[in-house]
Amino acid sequence: VHGGEDTLTIALLRPKNGKEYTRSEALMAAKYYEKGKERGMAIRAMVEKGFAPASTKTIYRLIQADDEGYPIVDDSWSGPGRPHKVPDKSFAAARGTSTVGKLFGQDLVKVTIKRKRSTKQSEKSTEVTEKPNKATETNQKPAAKLPASKTALPKPKDKTTVSPKIINFPLPEPREGKRYKKSECVEIAREYPKGSPLRRTAIEAMLYRGYVPSSMKTVYRLLARDEKGLNIIDNDWADRGSPPLLTNDEVDKIIQVLKQEDGRIYGKADVEQLLVNAAREKMWKQGENPEETTIRFSSTSVRNYCTMFKSKLSSVYWKD
Repeated sequence: VHGGEDTLTIALLRPKNGKEYTRSEALMAAKYYEKGKERGMAIRAMVEKGFAPASTKTIYRLIQADDEGYPIVDDSWSGPGRPHKVPDKSFAAARGTSTVGKLFGQDLVKVTIKRKRSTKQSEKSTEVTEKPNKATETNQKPAAKLPASKTALPKPKDKTTVSPKIINFPLPEPREGKRYKKSECVEIAREYPKGSPLRRTAIEAMLYRGYVPSSMKTVYRLLARDEKGLNIIDNDWADRGSPPLLTNDEVDKIIQVLKQEDGRIYGKADVEQLLVNAAREKMWKQGENPEETTIRFSSTSVRNYCTMFKSKLSSVYWKD
């Protein structure tokens, strides 16, 4: 390599046809030089001279594939040029493991290119383009994906995939219709030990097949009631999660009674007591004994019902 103030001259392999390299010729011409600054200049020179009708990134991809044992399968630049999935060892052995510094049958030709203004920028450019990732030319096809590194992280599992254990879990058909009744669901889940993987898989299988149109939490709440000896009422399943503590009709009834008795609400404590009394009455109607259960409402539930009561009562009844 020789250089002047504004230019650099480098020796390249002369194309066999005198005009243009094949892919193999471009590969050998580039690998005549050691990996580094001189190889980068050789690649830039063959592209600028028109010996290689491609981009510098394409040449670097050919070198990368060759270094990993993937031979060129199509010498024409119009072909796909994608490497074999399995390295062709016979090809590599016949061609030799390295062409660095070897002379070829053809003549060498000197090519002059313009020197880049900054040597540091040139080295940086060579280093960056040594391992290109994406093609930038409009007419250039993307390079084939090379084998992943052995140290590559495994792909995360798809969380939406249903386990075969759930899909194939043996469950009896619903006794009536297409869904289990609540008592039927509890009866089946109770056949498996509490806290065991089998019980959880059984419940997940019920949900997967649509036999229980609700949630895991709902089924576990029913099982907890059954363990306490409480009755399981076979009313309709809630679409999601637990049903509301009080329906709109039940809230309207509380307000109606409050107005009839000319009662007053003085804060959250009064609202919570109204909710507890309504819940106790509801349990009696369902055949349950409220004395055996501690009825509690979360602060969020009390706050939400306060808002509901305020929207339905005038300031005469609300003295907060």
